[in-house]
Amino acid sequence: MKRRYAIVIPVLAALLLTSLLHSQQSQDAMQLLNRVSKTYRGLASYEIKALVIEDQQWGEARQLSETPLIMAEDKPNKFRLESKHPYMGSMEVSDGTTTWLYAGMGHQYTKKPANSAPAVPDDAPFMPANYVKHYRQLPERASQPRLLREETLPLEGKDVLCAVVEVSFKPGIAKGEGAGTAHILWIAKESALVLQEMWESTNDMMGVSSKTRTTVVYKMIHMNQPVSETLFTFTPPANAKEVDDLSLPGASARRTQTGKPGPNFSLATLEGKQISLGDFKGKTVLLDFWATWCVPCRESTPMIEKLHADFSGKGLVTLAVNYGEDPDTVKGYLAHNPIALPNLLDQEKSVADLYKVSSIPAFIVISGEGKITYWSTGFGDDSESKLRAALKQEGLQ
Repeated sequence: MKRRYAIVIPVLAALLLTSLLHSQQSQDAMQLLNRVSKTYRGLASYEIKALVIEDQQWGEARQLSETPLIMAEDKPNKFRLESKHPYMGSMEVSDGTTTWLYAGMGHQYTKKPANSAPAVPDDAPFMPANYVKHYRQLPERASQPRLLREETLPLEGKDVLCAVVEVSFKPGIAKGEGAGTAHILWIAKESALVLQEMWESTNDMMGVSSKTRTTVVYKMIHMNQPVSETLFTFTPPANAKEVDDLSLPGASARRTQTGKPGPNFSLATLEGKQISLGDFKGKTVLLDFWATWCVPCRESTPMIEKLHADFSGKGLVTLAVNYGEDPDTVKGYLAHNPIALPNLLDQEKSVADLYKVSSIPAFIVISGEGKITYWSTGFGDDSESKLRAALKQEGLQ
């Protein structure tokens, strides 16, 4: 018996020591993230230049791209976010009076009074990511950060000692910060500035899987210094067209569809039963556009089923609308991946066209009065919280 204790006690001690060490590392990492947040929240003005490097692989195929990024802000309500890609580039610029949005995809721009747009815009599809906002909110978003090591990185010709921190994110975080996706941050130990960020993601398009490693490398960070007014002026690129709304997938549809009556439709289920939107007058309807080949659609299914379970008894009708596939394909998939929802077949994508859906997954809420009150595409860890907020507006909670 003594021999057994002689063996067990050191093992337990080692486990306890390891646990304490990990706990201390997590605390130290969180303290560092708090310093990062305080630093970026304290910026009265800034001009930042970075390089966004994407290494994308599909089996044996590989594509490497490097896109310059500019972020600048000054008071009152002046900002610039610009992704300098010749075809996929975009920018959001405000001089405090007027806000411009430009999208290289479509080569078009629009302008609005600055007071009708947020002072510094949120992340949006096809628009540059707002990393400054991201770093300001790190402590609230971070889940179980941990220190990995120390490394030296160059910044404007100087070597800077950095703490390398691994961070995952809590549910309810914007796209690109999914729970379980580890982001690695290189944080300057003295200034608490982020000098580099890296993460990996997977995607599925038309049944073809790809893996992308994204690295954001900061080349210049100027803080609390005068920022040139030229950064807050917008000059349309040659031959760019001014439009009322940017006609990008999801960019204008969200604005133009919300508040409009939901077009009536009738589709068949897999069993051949016809279901119409008009069958559910007076009830809130949630449409989930999906396809078997769409990985984000498959990932979002548990969320939709959870919402259905939580609110079906309170008046919510949830309909899964298959996006353009034949019945045999859908039946074969559901035989191995059953979904506890009515599945409607939109083989010609006619209903998708009615609701301006061109990318999936797409989630649309239609009120009991028959108006579209929520419209979104894509799936992220904030999707459920946003949908719950939309349903709460309809009295479902």
